[in-house]
Amino acid sequence: MRRPIPWLLAAGVIAGPLSAAAQQVEVPDLPRNVTVAERPRPGFEPLGIRAGTFFIYPRVSVLTVYDSNVFARPHNVKDDIGVEISPRIVARSQWSRHALSFSAGADAAFFADESGNNYVDADAELRGRLDVTRRSAFTGSLRIARRHEGREDPDDVGAKDVTIFYDGDLSLGYRQQFGRFFVQPRFRLRRRDFQDENGINQDDRDRNGYIGQLRAGVSVSPRVNAFIQGRYDIVRYDETPNDQGIDRDSNGWAVAGGVELDFTGLLFGEISAGFTSRDFDDPSLNDPSGFSGLLEVTWNPTRLTSLIFTGEAGIAETTVSFEGEDASARVFNSIGVEVIHELRRNILLHGRAAFEREDFEGTKRTDNTFRAGLGIGYIVNRWLVVNAGYSFATRDSDNPNRDYLRHMVRLGVTLRR
Repeated sequence: MRRPIPWLLAAGVIAGPLSAAAQQVEVPDLPRNVTVAERPRPGFEPLGIRAGTFFIYPRVSVLTVYDSNVFARPHNVKDDIGVEISPRIVARSQWSRHALSFSAGADAAFFADESGNNYVDADAELRGRLDVTRRSAFTGSLRIARRHEGREDPDDVGAKDVTIFYDGDLSLGYRQQFGRFFVQPRFRLRRRDFQDENGINQDDRDRNGYIGQLRAGVSVSPRVNAFIQGRYDIVRYDETPNDQGIDRDSNGWAVAGGVELDFTGLLFGEISAGFTSRDFDDPSLNDPSGFSGLLEVTWNPTRLTSLIFTGEAGIAETTVSFEGEDASARVFNSIGVEVIHELRRNILLHGRAAFEREDFEGTKRTDNTFRAGLGIGYIVNRWLVVNAGYSFATRDSDNPNRDYLRHMVRLGVTLRR
């Protein structure tokens, strides 16, 4: 069992002062549970298109990007310039009860020299909430997507062209309040389907995931809910054993406890910590277990600034091999923070930093990755936004061929209605 980075200590250091601050500070200009970037800006908000009881918001972004290391490798580093185009449309209901939203869009990139890194991603999602009573509601979502695997991904096979995969996700949930107590069951079905690239067979990465989760809690106060939850999930691959003779089918479970925070416009989010374990069908694969957790907390210390704290620890699928050993899973720990500051009503500054540690269970490989970035958004008017940003990433890996240092610069505009 790998020893996790104790970012839960950082979560406690963060949550303690924030909770105390929430008791003392008021942020009257922030609406409920939104960041500075999301709050209304009269005169600068897109008007949208009314269609009955729905509002439709179309937009398209066009960015020029410079990438100093397009293959995310330590040797034979190549830089390139490209164009990213991202059209999207979002429709939201305006009902007094229930809610329904739909979004669809694409993200496409075209590079000047390394055309193997070109991609066209697309996705569509339907989300809904059915209010049964004031204390109970069904929720659901359905998402289908065509995506690509980034060159920095540990599972990237290094083909000439990026790996394309299809992702389907169905989620159904229910929440019932009983006085101060609540229960929240949830079921999720996920499908991943990888496409062969340049003669490399990736069919044995295709898989289905089945996840069941139950959360139960109590309202400690009007602003704090404490909960415990359990999760059981099943992963089944299309081809077992795979081309390497390995059966990657597995079952996993997790238990956790945590709190839901809702200090209106000041402090909101969720913190949880627990234990997780995974059992693989193939006896040659190590069965990982250890700490699991989630940190998603937004703090608005003033009406001009938002701090977003994120963290996660758990176990994920992988097909990595290192020094002749096959990894059973990727045990990961991550922690990050994002700062959004409103310099003027129509000028937003962004900054972020994140660290992730990945242990590939059953091998001697460990990756440590640090990412940081800065950006600015200038809202010219309701229809036009100008964006510029810089990001930096570096990885230190036991596999020297997976180390990398990468700088990226983006400059572009967003047209919206």
